[in-house]
Amino acid sequence: VREANAELIDIFEIDLGTEVSPSKLEIRNLVYRGGFDREFDLEEMADNIRDCNYDPEIYPGLYYSKDGAQMAIYRTGKFTVTGATDRKEVEDLIETFQLDITG
Repeated sequence: VREANAELIDIFEIDLGTEVSPSKLEIRNLVYRGGFDREFDLEEMADNIRDCNYDPEIYPGLYYSKDGAQMAIYRTGKFTVTGATDRKEVEDLIETFQLDITG
């Protein structure tokens, strides 16, 4: 997070010529990408997991949500988490998902 803040400040100050105070920066949304070491049957998951949405005609991934954070999971096992404000929220979402798919 500190490295990201430093890079962001550099972009504003060096590239845009605008001074930025580090104390004015705040994290509102983190995006994480990752993957499980397996493939998923998204239709089966959509039938068996409560907090998800899957419509392959609109989007190829299954959306799984808890407490404001959302994970898009793909057949290949890759996923993207958005809407989280800290790492713990992401870890909790992934852990809850893993519990839901193992029953």
